[in-house]
Amino acid sequence: KYQAMQKGVVGLSIYSLWPYPMTNSTADLEATKRCLDFFLGWILEPLMSGDYPERMKKIVGSRLPSFTRIQSEAIIGSADFIGINHYYSVYVNDRPLKKGARDYSADLSISYKASKTDPPAGKAPPTSFPSDPEGLQRVLLYLKEAYGDIPIYIQENGKSV
Repeated sequence: KYQAMQKGVVGLSIYSLWPYPMTNSTADLEATKRCLDFFLGWILEPLMSGDYPERMKKIVGSRLPSFTRIQSEAIIGSADFIGINHYYSVYVNDRPLKKGARDYSADLSISYKASKTDPPAGKAPPTSFPSDPEGLQRVLLYLKEAYGDIPIYIQENGKSV
C-alpha cells in the first residue's frame, strides 16, 4: 500500500554457492543441476514462477507442499531484488538416492568437496574453502539467465575461513 509513495523495494537474501561437477559424467552434471535447484531454485523459483523447480518436485514428491493457484498468483513477482551471500564453490559428485528415511540431504543426493584434490573425509583436518571469483560470476550469470533482469545485490562475499 505504501510502495508507490515511499518507493520501497522488497527482496530476500539467499546463501549461494557454485557447483562444479567433479567429473564430466552425466551423473555428476545432473548432480550440479540438482544442487542449483535445491540451493537456489527452492527459494527463488516460487517467487518467479509460482512453483518449485520441476526436478525438485519429481524427487521430493508429495512431501513437498504444493501451492494453490491463489498462492502461486500471490507470490509471483513478489521480490523486487535478489540478495546473495556468496563465499565459495564446491565440486559435486552424484550420490545415488538411498532407500529409507528421506530428508533434504537425502533428496539432494550429492557429496561435495572444496576441491578435486581434497583428501577423503576424516583423513585430514577440515580445509577452508578457497575463494573462487569465477564461481561468483557463474552464480550471477545463472541467476540472470534463470530469472531475467531482476536486480541482484551481493550482500556478503569474501573468503570462507
